Amino acid sequence: MNYYKKEQKMKMLFNAVQSYCIFFLLIAFVVTSNFFLFMNGMEMNEAEIREAAPITLGNVLLMTAMFTLIDIFRRIWTVGRPVRRILEGMNRIMSGDFKTKIPYFHGEQSGNEFDAIIKGMNDLAVELSSVEMLRTDFVSNVSHELKTPLAVILTNAELLQDSNYSQDSKKQFADNILTMTHKMKNLVSGLLELTKIENGFIKSTMADVNFSSIVEKCTYPFEPILYENNKPLLTDIEDNIHVNGNSEYLQQVIDILLDNASKYSVAGNDIPLTLKKNGKQCLFSITSTGTPLTKEECTNIFERFYQTSEARNKDNSYGLGLAIAKDI
Repeated sequence: MNYYKKEQKMKMLFNAVQSYCIFFLLIAFVVTSNFFLFMNGMEMNEAEIREAAPITLGNVLLMTAMFTLIDIFRRIWTVGRPVRRILEGMNRIMSGDFKTKIPYFHGEQSGNEFDAIIKGMNDLAVELSSVEMLRTDFVSNVSHELKTPLAVILTNAELLQDSNYSQDSKKQFADNILTMTHKMKNLVSGLLELTKIENGFIKSTMADVNFSSIVEKCTYPFEPILYENNKPLLTDIEDNIHVNGNSEYLQQVIDILLDNASKYSVAGNDIPLTLKKNGKQCLFSITSTGTPLTKEECTNIFERFYQTSEARNKDNSYGLGLAIAKDI
């Protein structure tokens, strides 16, 4: 750090000397030019020229020093001060203080270049604060979701090593470990899927697809299951609707919505599924009757790891399905 400060001071000194030299050359050129123009209309002997030369040189040096000092103070006030304030704010942001808000010099909408940079830094701090909050929540949620399966796996693994249990009991312990392992696999797969979507993988694999055909194929596996559970699926799919998309991910969205309808709709009620043209767009909807959602649940239901009280009682549910559907 001391080396860095020393290096900065040396650079400042070099810049000051450089400014002085530039001003010296400029002013020397101007004064010399004026001197020659002035002398062009005058007759001066050699003695008078010798007498005027030191005075002229002194004036050049004095004017150069004066203009250099003016330029130094101008730079300190108009450039150094804003840059120093911005650097201090950047250092606080880099140290993890994302609540930092750098004060403006002339106002947010002033049009001043430094205020524009400050606005960008303040907006960046807000975004980083949001990302940090999401990261913290993400780590907390993943840790919470993994804690229970890991505890079950550890407990059942310890019981497997106990010779006092029968083979049937040990088989059950092994089945419990396998079930929890599959749950953890589903969680990790869901998180990887979200990462791929957020990194723009879908955009790089978009093409013209027959959405009507995709929707129809997705309904086939669910129709017998829903019929057996007394939740018949009623489809109304308009033919030959084409969209620009990724067929694999569109199918995943439909599967997620059908799976939710299958889990949470009330037996004895139909589940209407429709796909219609809507101008230059299309409208796809799945309607199911279930326990009404609260205002809070409606707000949070598409957030990752969020689960309603009913969903928490379902097996293999981590609250990632609708988050994936929303991101797609």
